[in-house]
Amino acid sequence: MRSFAMVLGIVALASGMAGAQQEFTDADLTGARFVRSNLQRAYVERCTLSELQMTQITEATKLTLSHCRFGQSQWRYVVLDDPKLEYSRIEGLRGYDVEFDEWQVERSDITDSVLRYCDLREIELENCSLRDFDAEYCSIPSGRWRNVDMSYGNFEGCDLSDSRFYRGSFEDARFSYVDFTDVVLENCDIRGLVINGVRIDELLR
Repeated sequence: MRSFAMVLGIVALASGMAGAQQEFTDADLTGARFVRSNLQRAYVERCTLSELQMTQITEATKLTLSHCRFGQSQWRYVVLDDPKLEYSRIEGLRGYDVEFDEWQVERSDITDSVLRYCDLREIELENCSLRDFDAEYCSIPSGRWRNVDMSYGNFEGCDLSDSRFYRGSFEDARFSYVDFTDVVLENCDIRGLVINGVRIDELLR
């Protein structure tokens, strides 16, 4: 019955039911695929979304994901406008050419994730883990990062200009060819942090 309800919900979303809020609660959406779908004002709570695939999502304004678990998800050509993610865990996210506009993330754990050629503007993260995060040629300007663990992350060719990091961790993180214009690091752990081949903590000794 739950699987049947899930299929009906996905079909409804894929049909582009604009204006009506779509809601998934306590559902197992493992292996679900959203292709050319409208997720405007969709609300997903306490759901499992392992192996979720999202392709060509052009409308996801005010999408809310609460207390969810992701595993090995793939997102391609997805636009998320003003989405919100809270109390969730994401493992193995793979994103390509994804746009996150005014993304808010709170108390979430995002591990072993890769983003390539993605646009994450004015994102706000608080009390989150981004350990082993891999971002390549992404635009991530004007972000506000508060108490975010970015240990062992790898950022290459990314724009992080005008971002603020407060009480975060950059332990053994690596940044190559990154735009750090007007970036502020306040009370952050920078042990082992390498920027363009230079270990920053050694410069401060």
